[in-house]
Amino acid sequence: MKKIHCLFLVLLFVCRFSLAAPTVDEVQTIFIGYAAPFKWALSLHSLQAAQQAILDANMKNIWIGGKKLQFRLLAKDDNSDPRTAQFVAKSLVSAGVTAVIGHWNSDTTLAAAPIYAEADIVQITTSATAERIPQQGYPGSFQMMGSDGISAQCVTDYLVKVMQAKRIALIDDGTAFGKNLAREYVDKMKELNGNIVVVESVSSKTSDFNAPLKKIKNAGADVILFSGSLLHSDDLARAMKRLQVPGKLFLPGGGTSKPFLDTAGTDLAHLLTIEPGSPKEKSATWKAFQASYRKMPTWDVSPYTILAYDAVNLIVKGMQLGNSTDPKKLAATLHKMKFEGLSGKIAFDDKGARDGPLYTIYAYDEDGWVPVKTYGN
Repeated sequence: MKKIHCLFLVLLFVCRFSLAAPTVDEVQTIFIGYAAPFKWALSLHSLQAAQQAILDANMKNIWIGGKKLQFRLLAKDDNSDPRTAQFVAKSLVSAGVTAVIGHWNSDTTLAAAPIYAEADIVQITTSATAERIPQQGYPGSFQMMGSDGISAQCVTDYLVKVMQAKRIALIDDGTAFGKNLAREYVDKMKELNGNIVVVESVSSKTSDFNAPLKKIKNAGADVILFSGSLLHSDDLARAMKRLQVPGKLFLPGGGTSKPFLDTAGTDLAHLLTIEPGSPKEKSATWKAFQASYRKMPTWDVSPYTILAYDAVNLIVKGMQLGNSTDPKKLAATLHKMKFEGLSGKIAFDDKGARDGPLYTIYAYDEDGWVPVKTYGN
């Protein structure tokens, strides 16, 4: 009797195992691409967040069309170069990706977009802000952040209406991004009757801000708007204190990240910044994400890591809702979806631009970065 009972238990275990474990024919591998410059800490941390989302998705036991989905991330370095981005895009297409998270910059995103569009592959950029991206008319192209014009509107509204700044200085870093954002700042300031007293431009390769800061100090500006990349924002912040330039410094996105704080020094009470999304602590899933993401080899939470995590989850959820892994059907589903992510509510208009993108203004005090106002839906 004991032998029969033991045999029954063994057979029961085998049956359960065979039911739980899909065969090779029942598994479908879904490749999701990630394209960005690996020389920057922000994009590498975002890569890790995307990988965390892949791990989370594979724990959910997702089946579509009789197949258990196994997600894999294919990461490629585009070196922040448009020509390299095109090569990377072709490589990802050849690898059979269903969707791509990328690229990081507007120039690389625009360069790669026609290649993905021709192959009917979904492209979601989590960091590029050019208005031209959704205006291309590609049905599979999506922009997770708002455009430069939207972020500039939030910043200028805060400066003029909330801070009531009287004399504003503007420095751009000479890049296409920096100059375009600077034009948006000027246009939005005119609409609000804001007063820009100094406009300066520097090289994107310089760490010397002495000359423009001396002009700004003599002009008596109470706020400096920096329109450029995070790369030299720390140099500007330190130079402001060294030259004893009074007033506040308003940085573009990325200021709340660890790479910036590691190099900017300790005297940061004069800093403000704008970041995409709502304060992360407001998300119901924030604690779960933080607990799992901390297990990554090197981790840092910035708005861009959160957007990368959201982008992968958006793709996975889109496949589930559309009950299909076909890229065309996925794109159609993403246009109709409303998704609650770590970065807030996510929905897209008919061109693929994020509908009502959220932005949060942060000020630095003795407790670190503190959210002071959120704009958007």
